[in-house]
Amino acid sequence: MNERTAPAAAATTACAFRGYNVTNLGRTAELLDVPRYAPTIERRLIEGSRVASDLLSRRIDLLDRVRRQEETTLATYGDAVALVLAVEAAHVDLLREEFGWDIRQCRTLFGYSLGEIAAHQGAGFLTLEDAMQVPVALADDCAALCYGSDGRYGSDGRQGMEIGVLFSRKRPIDFERVEAACRETMLRGDGLVGVSTFLSPNSALLMGQTPTLAQVEALLREQGSDFVMKVMKSEFPPLHTPVTWSRHIADRASLMMRKLDFRFSPTPRVLSLATGDYSYREGNAREILRTWVDRPQRLWGAIEKILQDNVDVILHIGPEPNLIPATFRRLCDNVEQQLKRSLGLRTVHSMITRPWLKSVLPAKAMLLRAPLIKHVVLEDWLLEQVDSPRSPFREDPSSGGRASESAEA
Repeated sequence: MNERTAPAAAATTACAFRGYNVTNLGRTAELLDVPRYAPTIERRLIEGSRVASDLLSRRIDLLDRVRRQEETTLATYGDAVALVLAVEAAHVDLLREEFGWDIRQCRTLFGYSLGEIAAHQGAGFLTLEDAMQVPVALADDCAALCYGSDGRYGSDGRQGMEIGVLFSRKRPIDFERVEAACRETMLRGDGLVGVSTFLSPNSALLMGQTPTLAQVEALLREQGSDFVMKVMKSEFPPLHTPVTWSRHIADRASLMMRKLDFRFSPTPRVLSLATGDYSYREGNAREILRTWVDRPQRLWGAIEKILQDNVDVILHIGPEPNLIPATFRRLCDNVEQQLKRSLGLRTVHSMITRPWLKSVLPAKAMLLRAPLIKHVVLEDWLLEQVDSPRSPFREDPSSGGRASESAEA
């Protein structure tokens, strides 16, 4: 990969940034052990530590955490937010400084949850320090929403948090009905609840205060729905749901964002999961990021946009990316299984790569492109370059490994 070949590859590449997860170190310690990469990794971790320490008024040492390979927990959620943003910034730097490859030349940038803020940093619209201001400053309050009224995590008190995976095996879910059930539950006054992520046409992630998820499920069953809800204690702060209202997170974020130096440009395009579309325009970034706080993540809408957008490669940035690769993998598996019984992958490839035919096919037909897209996990690729340099855009990326099925936030 070099300056001459990068633009051609970037033209059909999307960069996907991961969000917060229960594990956040990934292979950062291994990258830190590579002399060629260490200065960049160290610089970003030290910068992230300084900013986070100032915002949270406590000592945070991300570099030491990585060296000791100590994972973050919900109690150190602020450290986790700073760590993910700093590592993603370092990944972007390494691509540019060591390989002459600038992600700002890519077709699109997007990210799940915290990853959307990282995408703005990668696009050059925000510095790392500015990108950290709101999510790190509000991290402790967001994490505190997961604790019960007795102050213990995972308590059965009314203010304890639960997460639910809603899915249907037979048919797409009527999400308007689900959201109506959430509103009805909140009207009863037993707590706050809402859809956090639209995962696919037949699945969604819900978060709510105990016992609201059970009430939502009961309401849906009363209405004759055959959806299944798997409920568990939440290890994720309830972002992208009305639960954040109880600490006025969205309003406080809006107030804090007025001081952010947001340097919008039409390129590269940032696909918003707050809207599921290319919604960012001059002057509206703060408004969209405000809705990012308490409105659901439209992951499936973003997946559809990527598949419609002539993307050939998705470059996964950040430590141990999982939710976006796993979503694409499930879609690929479903498409491949269906095609074995019907047209065949080669026929579909021919159909969707012919411009005249593509122009008359229904938009949903682009879902069939999923098996044709290459996925490159950047931290894996960076480590592969130490012994056997190769381009992630010209080779089979399967060596990047299979992502875990856990969620991000």
